[in-house]
Amino acid sequence: MVIIDGICYADDFSEVKSVVELKVLDGYDIYFKFNDGEERIYNFEHLLTQGVFQQIKDLSVFRSVELQYGCPTWLDATVDFDSCCIYEHGQKVHFENGEYKEI
Repeated sequence: MVIIDGICYADDFSEVKSVVELKVLDGYDIYFKFNDGEERIYNFEHLLTQGVFQQIKDLSVFRSVELQYGCPTWLDATVDFDSCCIYEHGQKVHFENGEYKEI
């Protein structure tokens, strides 16, 4: 059990993967760094014809991504994406000497 902001939770969330840093790259790629130090690049292009993700198809809108509560969000958090999905399906990388190296 853990208490966060006066709310009692049964889980301590130690296994929850949350994004602590993001950077928009070329096209529809975004670099993510997670709370455990892992790094991923995720390409969102395959999602942009589906449901709410159609709203971020315009590249200028896509590039306006913000980090809120450990997840990438767009349009004042009306569109968001699960950080666990990025962690599981994103390309593992390591940022070194100004370059992203695939692992």
